[in-house]
Amino acid sequence: MTEPLTRSPHVRETHNQDGAVLLDPRRGKLYPLNPVAALIWKQVGEGFTPEQIANNVAIACSISLEVANGDVSEFLQLVVAEHLAFPHTTVKPVLSRPSWWRRLRDRNWLRFKGSSEVV
Repeated sequence: MTEPLTRSPHVRETHNQDGAVLLDPRRGKLYPLNPVAALIWKQVGEGFTPEQIANNVAIACSISLEVANGDVSEFLQLVVAEHLAFPHTTVKPVLSRPSWWRRLRDRNWLRFKGSSEVV
């Protein structure tokens, strides 16, 4: 995984001195996070790439980059597998406007178009 992840919009979170807890209300699951996992989760939300996150974790925790890469990779695979986050490439396009909006637009367009032909 080399690209940033996008958090799932339905996931809720709360932070405290012990880390964080994620709630997935759709699946009825809680995910307790230790302080390092909470740091990784925060950086996922800020749009960092896995490489940037691993660098930051290595510095923050005074560990080697190899260990940080492994830990970050494992965590990111978990959140993707649990549908808490997903790669940017799988982001769905914004839904189109509702059908009532299209009907209103079309009706006004026809009215406008019809009035210009009358003149």
